[in-house]
Amino acid sequence: MKVAFIVGPSGAKYGDTYYDKVPVTKARQWLMNIDKKYWITDSNKKWNPKMGNDNRYVRLDCAVALLLELVLAQTFSSLVFKIINATELSFKKLEGYDLIINQFMDELIIPHIEKLSDKGKPHAKLRRIYKRYADKLYPPANYANLVYDKCKYYEFLDNKNIPIAPSKCLYLNRSYSAATIPAMVGLFKKERWSRIFAKPVHGTDSKDIDLFVYQDSKLKEKIGKYIGGLIGKKRYPGVVFQKFMEDFETTQPQIRSYWLGDKLLWVILNKRNMPDKKVTLVELNRQYPKAMALTKRVLKAITPLFKGQPKFVTRVDLGCCLKNGDKNAHFVNEIEFNPGMYAHLSGHERGFLDVKMAKHLLSVVRYRLGMKKMVVR
Repeated sequence: MKVAFIVGPSGAKYGDTYYDKVPVTKARQWLMNIDKKYWITDSNKKWNPKMGNDNRYVRLDCAVALLLELVLAQTFSSLVFKIINATELSFKKLEGYDLIINQFMDELIIPHIEKLSDKGKPHAKLRRIYKRYADKLYPPANYANLVYDKCKYYEFLDNKNIPIAPSKCLYLNRSYSAATIPAMVGLFKKERWSRIFAKPVHGTDSKDIDLFVYQDSKLKEKIGKYIGGLIGKKRYPGVVFQKFMEDFETTQPQIRSYWLGDKLLWVILNKRNMPDKKVTLVELNRQYPKAMALTKRVLKAITPLFKGQPKFVTRVDLGCCLKNGDKNAHFVNEIEFNPGMYAHLSGHERGFLDVKMAKHLLSVVRYRLGMKKMVVR
């Protein structure tokens, strides 16, 4: 069996995208003997001896890949494992692999890689590469493609009777015309959306979002300009318009829960103009007793998309409130499979997240080898 593990592009400009790191300490002896090119500082600079040993870190994606490589070499003598930097990707580079782990290099990574783009369309070549090897990818391509497209997964959740914010999707390549904007404004009026939040399909890190006020006399003009800007960037196939929820991250926090398979890693609360806060499950249940049940419904809904394979990382974001002032009227705001992990809030050792992830990916390899009874604990 041949396994490829794709790590994200390196360099300072990707520091905000790949901000999760683990320290090089005695607790991670295997990181002391690796190629020093992987050593960076916590501020994403290249490490050198003058900076001191306590300032040595390895990016999370690289740390997971390096540990998985070590464990697989000790477990399966005939297995071939290759770490591939995203900037080296090509159709030929991935030939012959039975499993391609692209968990840390999804199609929406920004800044986009020019080499993997085509005719001004960000990551168009990367999408073609992943499409060719779709049956080899992990996470499964059908699941990843669902999560990439906000319109698709909002529809998916809605069909499962999982609450979402009132939404209207618009695909710019097939359903947009001169009559679209007046029709959209008519919908906002009918549904009584006093404010309208817009976020693009394939958008990430809150890029190119906007907020509109229904009473604005230039609403049609402003929405038209916004859509024109999205079309001009060539990376967004559509846009989601949603009713703006007054309580969202103001009176009530957004609840981000992080899962590895079906095991809860941690919960982060995000509130506007407030520090991010990590809370225990006990604290969450005390404040928001219905939140976890809703999150578990999402996990149950996506499980069949893995076709028996272990799920990896899932972040489920719950917003509030579908009913103004009702802190238990949550809705699913986002689903992510390659999110920023907030690992730094789990102390210097980052909760040994890299070890947990590598162990979990070992179970994926075992599954692909036919050891389907492998249980992750």
